[in-house]
Amino acid sequence: MAYKNKKGFTLVELLIVLVIFGMVTAMAAPSFSSMVERNSLAAESNRLIGNFRLARSEAVKRGELVTVAGVGTHWQQGFQIYANSDTNPGFDSTNDQIIRKESGLGEGIALAGNANNISFASNGTLDGANSVTLYLCRIADARRAIEITINRIGRAESNEVKDTANCAGDQS
Repeated sequence: MAYKNKKGFTLVELLIVLVIFGMVTAMAAPSFSSMVERNSLAAESNRLIGNFRLARSEAVKRGELVTVAGVGTHWQQGFQIYANSDTNPGFDSTNDQIIRKESGLGEGIALAGNANNISFASNGTLDGANSVTLYLCRIADARRAIEITINRIGRAESNEVKDTANCAGDQS
């Protein structure tokens, strides 16, 4: 029995299309996961820089020292921005006013660098440091990192770096 108007695909044709689709997907998956990892590092970098810029502008607006510090001793658990009215290091709930609290860094991301807290003076410059350099790194795979630098005048910027030797140090 011959059909005059044959429409559709045979089972063999559908299987061939599915196999080709599977192979293309398998080839694209590693580069897609790499892109997702890069984007998560970039998002964390942008979030940190945005908070540093907020702290700097709040210091100028309020005319007093404003500090960005990790919760406890680790940025991994979260960080906060507070007006440091008594200019003593560390947060003092009786004298200091919290401006913003942020959740910890994203899953699998660590922060390494030369500062546990970063303070901006009333004129927007860094207080007590010539510059601060922080490194955002993936904990499982530190092939690339994002270097965040805050210069003496308080300007924060980021760059992707391939040399991740700084990520192996004390991650806070």
